[in-house]
Amino acid sequence: MKPDPERCADGVGRTVRAAASAVIGLWLAFLVVASVAAQQLPEDFLSSVQKMEESSHSEVWSEWDRQAEKAEAAIDSGEGAGPEFDAIRSDLEAQKTNGKAISEAAETAITRLTREQSALGPPPADGETESVDAAKLRGELAQRITGARALQVRAERAINRADELLARLTGVAQRHFLEQMTTLGPSPANPANWLAAFEAGRDALGRLAAEAARNFDDPTERGILRERAPIAIVAFLFAGAFGFGLRGLVMALMRRAAQSAGGRARRLLLGIGAALARFITLLLIAVTLLVGVVSLGLFDVVGEAILKGAMSGFAQFIAIFVMAAAFFSPESSAMRLAALDNRAAVAGYRAALLIGASLLLDAVFTGPRDVLNAPAGASAVASFTAIVIGAFGLWRLASVTGRPTASTDVEATSHYLAQALRRMIWGVALAAPVLALIGYEFAARFVFFPFVASLVLIGVGYLIFRVAGEAVDIRLESDEAVAPAAAEAGDESGDENVAPGQPLRLIPILVVLVLICVGTPILALIWGASTTDLMAVYRSVARGVVIGDFSISPGAFVAFALIVAIGYMLTRALQRILRYTILPKTGMSTGGAEALVSGLGYVGVMIAIVVAISAAGIDLSSLALVIGALGVGVGLGLQNIVSNFVSGIVLLIERPIKVGDWIEVAGVHGYVRKVNVRSTVIDTFDRSSYILPNSDLISGAVTNYTLSDKIGRVIVPVGVARGANTQQVERILLEVGRKHRMVMAYPAPVAYFIEFGESVLAFELRVMIRDINWILMVRSELNHQINARFREAGIEIAFPQRDLRIRDLGPLEAALATSLHGRAPEPSAGDRVDARPAGASQTDP
Repeated sequence: MKPDPERCADGVGRTVRAAASAVIGLWLAFLVVASVAAQQLPEDFLSSVQKMEESSHSEVWSEWDRQAEKAEAAIDSGEGAGPEFDAIRSDLEAQKTNGKAISEAAETAITRLTREQSALGPPPADGETESVDAAKLRGELAQRITGARALQVRAERAINRADELLARLTGVAQRHFLEQMTTLGPSPANPANWLAAFEAGRDALGRLAAEAARNFDDPTERGILRERAPIAIVAFLFAGAFGFGLRGLVMALMRRAAQSAGGRARRLLLGIGAALARFITLLLIAVTLLVGVVSLGLFDVVGEAILKGAMSGFAQFIAIFVMAAAFFSPESSAMRLAALDNRAAVAGYRAALLIGASLLLDAVFTGPRDVLNAPAGASAVASFTAIVIGAFGLWRLASVTGRPTASTDVEATSHYLAQALRRMIWGVALAAPVLALIGYEFAARFVFFPFVASLVLIGVGYLIFRVAGEAVDIRLESDEAVAPAAAEAGDESGDENVAPGQPLRLIPILVVLVLICVGTPILALIWGASTTDLMAVYRSVARGVVIGDFSISPGAFVAFALIVAIGYMLTRALQRILRYTILPKTGMSTGGAEALVSGLGYVGVMIAIVVAISAAGIDLSSLALVIGALGVGVGLGLQNIVSNFVSGIVLLIERPIKVGDWIEVAGVHGYVRKVNVRSTVIDTFDRSSYILPNSDLISGAVTNYTLSDKIGRVIVPVGVARGANTQQVERILLEVGRKHRMVMAYPAPVAYFIEFGESVLAFELRVMIRDINWILMVRSELNHQINARFREAGIEIAFPQRDLRIRDLGPLEAALATSLHGRAPEPSAGDRVDARPAGASQTDP
C-alpha cells in the first residue's frame, strides 16, 4: 500500500505540535513554580533565621554537634566502610547544604534589615533626639542585624567543621581501602583451604537439610505445607511452561519474523526484541520458582540466605544471557548485533554464559557466608573458583571477536576503542585469577566483578544506542519512500535550509549524551562509590563555578539553552504562520512579506536570548560596557559587516534577486541558493559555491536572467561558404528555429544576413525560448539540426582559407639555379608573387 504523503505530513505535524506544546507547557509551569518559589524562598529563609535568632541553643545546632561527635568517633575507630560510615558522611553533606542555606538566608536578612535601617536616615548626632518609635525601631533593627550576623558566623563555622570532618573521613576510607587491597589472605594454592571449603559446603548442606527436616517434622509447619503445596505445584508448573513452551514459541516467531523482515535495521530490532523476550521469559521463570520455593516454607536462616544469593546470582545470569543472545544470537545470524560468523558467534555466546555462570556461583557461595561463619580459606577458594571460570569466559570472549579492518575515520576510532577494550579484558582475565591465587582475595574481586558489571552496562548502553540508530534508519527509509509522492503532490512547505531527516540523525547523538549522563553515576557505584559521594559531586556541580559576580551552573546553562530553543521554535512557528497563512491574504508584495518574516525571525531570536540571559541570572546592566564597546567597534572595525547587513535588508525588501535566479556578477554565472543577511550564496555551473557580500550586489552591476520570467533569447551564429544561396540559408535557419519545441512562436524566430566576412557569409539565428536555463541544450540542438539541413541542401560550412599566387618567379628561379648549378638564370619580365584572399579578382590591388 502506497503511503499517503498528506496523511503522513499531517501526522508528523500533529506529533511535533503536540510535543512542542507539551514542552512549552511544562516549561511555563516550571517558570511559574520557580518564580513563586523564588518569591517565597526568602520569606521561608527569613522565618528560619528568626527562629534561629530566638534560641542560640536550638535543636539544629545540637543535632549538628552530635553528628560531628559521631564523625570524630568514626575517625578514631579507623573503620572506613559500612552503612554507618556512609550515613555519617551523608549527614555531614546535608549539614553543609543546610549551613549554606542558613548563611545565605542570614545574608539576605542582613541586606534587607540594613536597607530598612538606612531608610530611617542617619542616627541623631550628640545632643540631638528622635522620636520614640524611630529610636525603638532603630534599636530592633540593629539587634536583629547583630543576631543575623552571629547566625551567619555560626553557620560558616559549621560548614568549615563539616568540610574538615569530611576530608578526614575520606582519608580514613582511602586508608581502609588500601589496607583491604594489600591484605594477604589465605591462598587457594594451599590444599588445606580446599578441604576447608568442602567442609563448609557440607556443613551448609547439612544445616539446610536439618532446617527442612525440622520444619517438616513440626505438625504446625506440616499443616501449613499442605495448604501451600498447591501454590508451589502451580508455580513450578508455570515455571516449566515458561521455560519449555513460551520461550520456544517466542523464539520461533522471532526467527520467522527475521526471515521475512525487509532490511537489516528491522532484523536487528527483531534481534533486540528477541533478547527482551528471553529476558521476560527468564524473569517469569525466576519469579515463579521463587514463589514456589518460598510458599513451601521449609527453610529458615540458612535456606533464606542461600535462596537470596541464588536469586541475586540468577538475576545476574539472566542479564548476561540476554546480552549474549542479543550480540551473538546463535539461532539466527539475521538478528545478530555482532558482525561474526556462526562459529565465532557460538563461541562468544558460550563464553558469555561462562561469565554468567561465574556470577551465579559467586552469589551462591557468598550469600550464606556470614550466616555459616565460613573460614577465610573457604571464602578464598570459592572466590577463586568463580573468578577462574569467569576469567576463562572473558579470555574466550576477547579472542573470538576478531580484528576487523576500518575503512573510515569513524570506523577506525570505534575499532581502536574495541581493541583497547579487548586488551583490558585480557588484562583482567589474567590479573584477577593471579591475585586470587596469591591470596589477595579483595583485590581480585575488586578487579573482576566490577569490570564484568561495567561490561554489562556498556553492552546495555550499546543496545539502546543501536535501537535508537536502527529506529532512525527505519524512519528515514519510510521518509524516502514518501518523499517522491510528496514531490509529485507539489509539497514544498519544508524548510529548504534543513536536509531531509537531519533532525532525526541527531537522535543517536542525544541518546549517547543521555547514556553518558546516566551511565557515569552507575559506573561510579559499580566501582565502589557511595551515594554520599555522588550526592556531594552533584551538589558541587549544581552550585556551579563563581567567576567574579557571575555564577555558572548546569541549571543556569540548561535554562538558557531551553529558553533559547523554545524561543527559536516559537519564532519559526510564527514565521510559518505569517508566510503561509496571514501574509498571502494581505496582498503584500513578496519582497515585503519576506523582509517582514526575516525581521520577525531576528527579533524573536534576540528576545529569546535576552530572556535566557535574564533567566540564567546574568545581570544585563553589567553588559552596558560591552554594548558600548560594540558600538565603538561598529563605528570603527565593523563598517563592512554593517554595510552588508543593511544591503541584505535592502535585498530582502526590493528583491532584485531571489533564490533560484540565474545571475551574472563579476563575471561569475550561477544560481542564487541563499540570501543571508550578510552575504549571498551562489551555486556556479561548475558546482562550486560563490559567496558574495551583499554590498557588492547593491553597489555593483548584476545581470539577472530570470528576474521577471524565464524567457530568454538564444543567438546561434552561422557561417557559410561564399557562393551559397543566401535566401536558401535564411529559409533553412527559420525553419529549424520554428520547429524546435523550446522556441516560442511569439516573438517569432528571425534570421539575419549579418556581413561578408573574409572567408564566410555570416548569418545569425535569433530565437526566444521558454526557459533560459536550457540555453546550452537548445543551442546545441539547433546547431545539430542546422548542420543536418545544410548537408541535405549541399550548403558548405565556411572555414578560413587563403590562395597563394606567385606574381614574380624570377628571384625564386635564381635561388634554385644557384643552389643546383652554381649560377642564377635571367629573370623573366612580369613575374610577381601575389597573395590575396580567396575569391579576390585579378583587378584588386
